[in-house]
Amino acid sequence: KRYQKNLARKCFEIEQQETTPQAQLREFVNLYRDGLQDNKICLCGMLTADLSVLNSEIKAEIRSFFSVTESWVARLLHRGCETEDWQCSKSVEVEAKMLLSMLQGAQLLARVAEDSSAAFDQITGACLEEKLSAVSD
Repeated sequence: KRYQKNLARKCFEIEQQETTPQAQLREFVNLYRDGLQDNKICLCGMLTADLSVLNSEIKAEIRSFFSVTESWVARLLHRGCETEDWQCSKSVEVEAKMLLSMLQGAQLLARVAEDSSAAFDQITGACLEEKLSAVSD
């Protein structure tokens, strides 16, 4: 619960400090990147690998974490669609799941690299830049 509240606080801070959906998206991605610099990965992402052996209370917390996080990202993506910061061709809910999947995977793959931050940037950079540069007509 504390982990989820901490992320919710960080997302709220992003909304307060960054004025555009593009800047908010970059800062959200940086939450995952910054964890690597502290030699950490997403706790719920890590626990998901062992979901089948966890008790029901922990499973519920993990599911809640991802549900809340996906909802926040979907709202952010929707705001970007409304302001035409990017093009929206998929449902924002599906795109939020895709973005979180990419970030979770990027953290794992980047950990095995000599320079984890550079590897994370390489993995996420093309996808993020494609999203941010695709402005609707």
